Amino acid sequence: LAGEPAKGGSMQSLIEFPYGRWQARLKPSGVPGLCNTMFTDDWENMETERANDGTKFEVDIELLTYTFGPGRGEVHLALHCPEKSNAFVEDVELDFNPSDDFHVWGFDILPDRIVWHIDGKVLRTFERTEGLTFNPGYEMFFNSRSQRSWIKGPNLEDAFYYIDWVRFYSMDQLADLPPLLPQD
Repeated sequence: LAGEPAKGGSMQSLIEFPYGRWQARLKPSGVPGLCNTMFTDDWENMETERANDGTKFEVDIELLTYTFGPGRGEVHLALHCPEKSNAFVEDVELDFNPSDDFHVWGFDILPDRIVWHIDGKVLRTFERTEGLTFNPGYEMFFNSRSQRSWIKGPNLEDAFYYIDWVRFYSMDQLADLPPLLPQD
C-alpha cells in the first residue's frame, strides 16, 4: 500500500533447501520507492525448536524500483555469511526495465560458489574464499517493502510484485538443465 508508514508483504518457505538452483519468474513493481526481493536466508535451524538459531547465510536478488526507467534498471546482488556480513555486494546495471515484463531470476548456491543469473544468463559469480562457510539448509523468501533510506521510499501509489512460479533444483538435477550462458 502507498504512503507512510511504509508497508509491504513477505512470504517464506516452510522447509529448508540444500545446495542447488533457485529460480522464479518475476515481474517487480515499477512504482518508485520499493524493493522487490528474492532471497535465501538461514534464519532458523528448522531441525530445532529454538528460534532465530540459523547461520544467517543469505543470498539476495533485490530490485530497487527507483533505478528503473525506459530501457534500464539495476539489480542489487548480495551475499551475507556468518563470518562476513557483506561478503559480496554489487549493483548490476541492466539494459532493460525489469518491471516491463516477466523474467526468470535465480541463483545457484554450490559448495564452492554462488552464481546469480537472469533468463539463463550469468549476471555474476562469487567464488568461495577461505574462511567463509556455505552450509546447506536455506529458507526461500520473497518480499516487497519500502523505506526512506536506500530504497528511497515511500512509494506514492499502490504497487504489485508478481511471482508467476518458483522452482528449486537440487545439485543432482543441475546436470539435466541447460547450462547457464556466460556473462557478456
